[in-house]
Amino acid sequence: MKIIQLVIRLGLLAVLIFWTLVLIRPFWPILAWSVVLAVALNPVFQRLAKVLGGGRSFAATILTVISLAIVIGPATWIGLGAVDGIKDIAEQLTRVRWWFLRHSGNQELAAGRAAAL
Repeated sequence: MKIIQLVIRLGLLAVLIFWTLVLIRPFWPILAWSVVLAVALNPVFQRLAKVLGGGRSFAATILTVISLAIVIGPATWIGLGAVDGIKDIAEQLTRVRWWFLRHSGNQELAAGRAAAL
């Protein structure tokens, strides 16, 4: 009886471990980079904490803000560039549409479009 309970418990534990690994699988690259960054930035963190007089929380905050600026800065630049590109495309499509309306022979539509601009 005890062996059956042990086998059932071990089987359920194996299923739970398997499901956990399946859920964590997409996050492995993030976890790996987190370890790499933690190891790489630890000397900087230790030195910064020493300069701040042992303020580990403040040193962690400073490193976090710098890291976020390094990531968010270029992402914002790319995003703003994409928005400008989309605005340019929308302007060009509006001009092309207006040109086609004007040259399509339907003067009422072209007049209405010109008045709307």
